[in-house]
Amino acid sequence: MKENKSRLGKIGASEIAGLVKEYAGNFLERHMIGQELYDKLQEMPLYLQTRYSMAKKLQFTQDQLEKYHDFIDNPNMRRGRILEEQVMQQVMNEFGFEVLSSQDRFEQKSIDPLTYPLIATLDYIVSDNNKKLIVECKTTDINLFDRVKKNGIPFAYVLQVQQQMYLSGIDQAMIYIAAVNTISNKKGREEYQILDGYYEKVNLDQKLIELILISASWLNYEIEHRPEQIFSKSEKMKADIEVDAFLAKYEDTKQIALDDQDFETMLQKYIELKPITNLFKQLDLEIKSKLEEFAEGHGLDLSCGNMKIIAKYTTPSFHSFTTIQEEIEKQEKRLEEIRSLQEGDLKSKPYLKWEVGQITNLTNN
Repeated sequence: MKENKSRLGKIGASEIAGLVKEYAGNFLERHMIGQELYDKLQEMPLYLQTRYSMAKKLQFTQDQLEKYHDFIDNPNMRRGRILEEQVMQQVMNEFGFEVLSSQDRFEQKSIDPLTYPLIATLDYIVSDNNKKLIVECKTTDINLFDRVKKNGIPFAYVLQVQQQMYLSGIDQAMIYIAAVNTISNKKGREEYQILDGYYEKVNLDQKLIELILISASWLNYEIEHRPEQIFSKSEKMKADIEVDAFLAKYEDTKQIALDDQDFETMLQKYIELKPITNLFKQLDLEIKSKLEEFAEGHGLDLSCGNMKIIAKYTTPSFHSFTTIQEEIEKQEKRLEEIRSLQEGDLKSKPYLKWEVGQITNLTNN
């Protein structure tokens, strides 16, 4: 997943909830919010962004930003990306909105600009009875859907669309959560079924906008003037651990510009052959599956057009007393090795995983 330069050094709408939660104590102490809203903020998940994680991410280079999004990618994020258009189609079928645009990006503009301003990318802007409406598409596992219907839209999503509404100038948003059943097909690939949906419309809330703007302003001030207060925290949340793990991995990477024409030719050939190789493996599995259907346990002499296939099953092998004893000895030896393990023993040696892609010039949108 590539992020272009216009996303660099900015506070995204999907990240703001964690910041508002971090500053909730300050808001309560200054009587800017009441106990009810404070409790609501504190009840948001522990995996949200924090001042610590955001401060580090905001100072990423472009290369770090791109690699970080690949580093933290997970099945839920991939599910959301894959299903976004299908979820929106379900919204369209249910409400008949006219889609005006998608993936519009808005950035904070002010007289006193922040070093790290707010930014928001809107899934869709639609026309609802001739009035603009933001549609934010979300997915959740079917097993968690009853909780959504019972408790309502997660408050972190409400804060996300508040930032979207403020930056875009649109005063209403719909948050639509699709209930998804995930199954594995015969090839072991995940397939998704949208079984239900739940939505709420949210209006622009000036109180929440105020909290968002102050949170962004306070974070900017702390990064520039009191970074030690951010980075001295002892108890780290999931987002903090994630960003530290990424930076440790990234900083351990050697940056090399190699001038080797032969090696470049090898890499280019690899890029050309990889899709063909993957396609060959897939076709091989599909053809074998078909042949097993036709063979039904027998050898096969098959013709199809001008193609001819001779297929035979390999000769089965059976355990003997000797091979059984050999397996028992292997397992006993393995069990002895396991019992001798101590904390700190090497579990697996590091190995080099690699991927290659064409270098392209990045341009601002």
